[in-house]
Amino acid sequence: MFRNTKISKKLSLLIIQTGLLGVGIASVAMETIAEKGLEEAAERRLVAIAESREVALGGFLSSLVEDLHAVSSNPCTLRALNAFIAGWDAVEGDKRDVLQKRYIIDNPHPTGEKDKLLTIDGDTSAYGQAHTESHPWFHNFLKGRGYYDIFLFDMKGTLVCTVFKEL
Repeated sequence: MFRNTKISKKLSLLIIQTGLLGVGIASVAMETIAEKGLEEAAERRLVAIAESREVALGGFLSSLVEDLHAVSSNPCTLRALNAFIAGWDAVEGDKRDVLQKRYIIDNPHPTGEKDKLLTIDGDTSAYGQAHTESHPWFHNFLKGRGYYDIFLFDMKGTLVCTVFKEL
């Protein structure tokens, strides 16, 4: 096919083919370089995000530790805990069942809002008094700090109070 073609045309075709080959190789090389650059940029962004979240998490955990220390070393917390323990100990029958019925099952607030119960009218029990005196402060602290719940345990590990009031 190219036997009878003039050398100038053959040379022109050869130059065009060589040019196209060069452009193709350069395009592949540029695409590879661009892809590598995009991957490196994405990796730098992910590292930056991870580092910022690490700092944020560290701050959050530090805040939790500070809150825990402040609340646990507060004399009012100790008085409230002792009042709840005394109230727990004074409950007749199965303490857990009695208090769950009183503060969760018979609670007029819907599930997810049981913590709004501040006092039970007519409850003059030691536990009821502890709840009436202490729950508003713990409830405000929980809401103000955005915590899910606050628990008070006695030294045996018995949960004597939960602010959010779930079973």
